[in-house]
Amino acid sequence: MNLDASQTPVLIGIVALVVFGLTERLLHVLGLRQSKAREREGPTFYLCVLSWQGTVMFSLIDAVALHWTTIAPGLSSVSYAGVPLVVAGIAVRIVSRLTLGKHFSGHVQTTEGHKLVTSGIYGWIRHPAYTGYLCLLIGFPLCFGSIGGFGCATALGVPAIMYRIRIEEAALEQWFGEEYERYTRRTRRLIPFVW
Repeated sequence: MNLDASQTPVLIGIVALVVFGLTERLLHVLGLRQSKAREREGPTFYLCVLSWQGTVMFSLIDAVALHWTTIAPGLSSVSYAGVPLVVAGIAVRIVSRLTLGKHFSGHVQTTEGHKLVTSGIYGWIRHPAYTGYLCLLIGFPLCFGSIGGFGCATALGVPAIMYRIRIEEAALEQWFGEEYERYTRRTRRLIPFVW
């Protein structure tokens, strides 16, 4: 891989991808997750995983080897827009997972002793882990300068997450009832004060 100065965002994106993968794994190893339970999500987990892997892998391969849809070298400064998104995405994911602790799950599920967390970052938005995920999903293709990867993120990844949020919110309302309804009235889904 031969990177010049205009490809600095690509290198930053690769390092961030490794950091993200390691932090997610470390949080998992430390036991900051729910034990396995009956899932309520249907195919949404697999849609999200496939859109994530497809977007990131295509963007990375596009940037370092194929250059099928990468932006022209004269526009490489556009790639720097992905850097703050990736950094914010990693930070928000870490904070949201630490806040949830053992209540975090990659699946829409509940276990005995599961409680609704409404403090910390969850006092502002209901789905900060998805906010971080979306920042990463859009930020990596931007860092890598992959137009095709950005298209995958917006056409596949974003709708998959929006659908998953609907499924999760229906499950949370069923599990927590009025407590969750009160919580939804004072918070936004993904972006504080906006949506």
